[in-house]
Amino acid sequence: MSLNDSMAPGIPPAQAIFERAQRAWESRAVPPFVSFELPCADTFLADRCPGGSHAQFVVRMSDGKTFARAVPSGTILMRGGYILGPAGTPIGFFRSIVGSDATEFASVAPPPNLAPDPFAPPSIATVVSVQRTYDAKLAGVETMAGRPAYHLTLRPLGDPQRLPLRDLWVDAQSFEVDALTYARKANGDAPPGAVHYEFAPVGLQRYWTVARIAAQLPVGGNAPAARPQATLENVTLPAAEPAWMFDPSLEP
Repeated sequence: MSLNDSMAPGIPPAQAIFERAQRAWESRAVPPFVSFELPCADTFLADRCPGGSHAQFVVRMSDGKTFARAVPSGTILMRGGYILGPAGTPIGFFRSIVGSDATEFASVAPPPNLAPDPFAPPSIATVVSVQRTYDAKLAGVETMAGRPAYHLTLRPLGDPQRLPLRDLWVDAQSFEVDALTYARKANGDAPPGAVHYEFAPVGLQRYWTVARIAAQLPVGGNAPAARPQATLENVTLPAAEPAWMFDPSLEP
């Protein structure tokens, strides 16, 4: 269903939906570890995996270091490296920095495989100050994971590279962010493309984690846009470091 604010009786204004989504996002806890699987043939570890294996990745969210092994064989594939998602897209969001000090946030580089929080300062300014950083419009009400969600389109009111959000899908009851799209360039000569993230709550604690990444990235010239995607399988939240991460006896 497509509509705008003037056609949406009973629906909050788009800017109010955006601000409530920011508050819900800020309240999300970050788990210590996130584990997920991908078919090994679809990853950069394909030449190290036994045929038909999946790669189990475990990301330590404090520093972004990633560990991988083949399943079901248990063969160690990587211990303590950094990885990126499809076409170099980060695999998640680094949200260890809190507060409203944009200078402090900008001085801390995120791990290479974790993207900066798209809601972190300065874009959170719509909540913590009178400055608006995005102009939000209601594009429609859509279904996400079987529930109605507000689809917002966002126009940056400042530097578009520092304010990359372009679309949000916000649960109509909880105001949790079900999905988002941000602008990204594949290289300096190409026009901006888009990276789409979908999120889902996992485990008894209901931590929200990345469930799917899809990208559409122009690469320049007459070459077709890259359209990589990855759906994370068997997403779990280990409470502690699995023994195979650091056990010297398991060194390949």
